[in-house]
Amino acid sequence: MADNMSQLGCQYGEDEFQYEVIYLLIKAFRDCIDHVILHGLCYLQEHNHSPQYYQSLTQYQPEWKLVKSRLDNLSDILLNQ
Repeated sequence: MADNMSQLGCQYGEDEFQYEVIYLLIKAFRDCIDHVILHGLCYLQEHNHSPQYYQSLTQYQPEWKLVKSRLDNLSDILLNQ
């Protein structure tokens, strides 16, 4: 599974989100889990990573850049175990 994934959450199709590694997120920090959920919700609202998307993400999680960095580091660790 890790061979074909570069991030913990992977999007398939236009409106279909599939999180294949939810069991790894259970090990994650709560703010990382919140970020994955917020990322999906903001993406459903904007359908792209436009400035409006990032504005929405910042509105709900002002520290999202720090959390995303932590999540990226965590995914590297967990997916390379």
